[in-house]
Amino acid sequence: MHKIIRGLVAIALAGLAWNANAIVVTYGFTATLQKLTLVSSGGGNQTDVDSSTLPGALVSTGEKIVGRVYYDTGAILSGTQPSQPSSGTQQSYGSDSANTNIEFFFVNTGLLFGDSGSPPNSSIIQVGDDNSDVAGADTLFIGAISSKLNQVTFSMLSLRNLTGLAVQGGGIPPALEAFDLSSAALAGIWINQSSNEALAYWATLDSLWRLESADVPEPGSLAMLMLGLAALGVARLRHRTV
Repeated sequence: MHKIIRGLVAIALAGLAWNANAIVVTYGFTATLQKLTLVSSGGGNQTDVDSSTLPGALVSTGEKIVGRVYYDTGAILSGTQPSQPSSGTQQSYGSDSANTNIEFFFVNTGLLFGDSGSPPNSSIIQVGDDNSDVAGADTLFIGAISSKLNQVTFSMLSLRNLTGLAVQGGGIPPALEAFDLSSAALAGIWINQSSNEALAYWATLDSLWRLESADVPEPGSLAMLMLGLAALGVARLRHRTV
């Protein structure tokens, strides 16, 4: 996970172009926090922990997360591209940070990240079409980097598909079908710039559904997702061993 995060951060910070004619699609999701890893100053020591206050409030494994992701299906190819798989393609797209973002909050504490009232510093969309016989899959990564006070946050939604139906390589998918995904996760890292400590996190998605809106979500409306969960027909993800 850390290797993927470092690669996406490097690409996102490389100076991305974006498409003025954005076509934004939005999805809601719920997730469960599975793992927290505390990284010491300099990255020398990494320790799995059950809870931590480094993000600004107490977060604990097992906690429920509610959020949404929106991305620009019309984003253009970035000038900086990742290394290519032995069979297939891996493409990165630059997007206006106002049109691609991940917003989520922890249900127990109300701790909020990625509020659309303050767009991220940079965003990245990466589509992979790996045709290799071993570990080959179609992938979609959506990442956002933001900074607030003395903290830098990188969040990434990772969607993996073995059938080629949910995410098809060669372009940004205009729509996603949860039942075609073999795995889906929310991952990232919080970095305290004062202490140089970091906390990496990994959560599995429990549900994913389309939000019918052609526009970038309005600031402050993320909390309304909780009120609508009971009324929404939520598509359950099928978790298969990969």
